[in-house]
Order: sequence, then structure tokens, then C-alpha cells
Amino acid sequence: MTDDDAKKFRNQVAFGKPKQAAQASVLRGTQMVQSFKDKGKVTVKLRKQQG
Repeated sequence: MTDDDAKKFRNQVAFGKPKQAAQASVLRGTQMVQSFKDKGKVTVKLRKQQG
């Protein structure tokens, strides 16, 4: 990684906006953690991707 690459990466981490998919993923993860704390288990449902 060059110095310029490192600077771009640091700026993206510090000032970049998260994508909708990342935000949704964090929300699902947070819900899973809460479910595990409440019930002692997590249920995962797989779904087919459209496309």
C-alpha cells in the first residue's frame, strides 16, 4: 500500500459515509446479539438471492 493509498483509506474510515447495506447488516447483527442475550440462542434463516 502506498502512502497515497493509506491516506485515502484513513480519510474514508474517518469521514466516509456507510452504505445502506452496511447499516442494515449492523442492525441485523445488533438484533442477533440482543436475541442471544434474551433467549440464549439465535435463529438464522437463509433466503435465496434474486437475480
